[in-house]
Amino acid sequence: MAWTNRGKTRMFEMFFEASGYQGPQGDFALAACTAATEPDANTLAFSSLTQGATSGGYSAIPVERGGAASGFLITSGADFALATLTGNYVLTANASESIANIKYFVLTDKNSTEAERELFAYWSIDTPITISDGATLTVSATLQGT
Repeated sequence: MAWTNRGKTRMFEMFFEASGYQGPQGDFALAACTAATEPDANTLAFSSLTQGATSGGYSAIPVERGGAASGFLITSGADFALATLTGNYVLTANASESIANIKYFVLTDKNSTEAERELFAYWSIDTPITISDGATLTVSATLQGT
């Protein structure tokens, strides 16, 4: 079977936006990962990556399903589909601490057992970053599939 771009777009809209997705705990999570392991198209489980250390105040960010100005929105694109993460997803380091060595952001389900979360998409930052001493990082991204 071969998917058309329109079919791919509708499939992703239903998965990421529709209320019919009944994955573990519903909805999604956006997690920050270090450069220790690079995700790719064959990365299935969150357990194969190294999440940012919880010291400094880091924790995965809930991402609610939905279109328009909130949630994870899929729109059609010439090559496949454009996956745009919208909303205000902010990481804030605790005062006098830092969130170090962040290289990737990954979209997972919200299974209460983090190691068993499935990986759906990922975004790479060119150079690992550190959010230090009360600073914030606002995350927004577009992922183009092929």
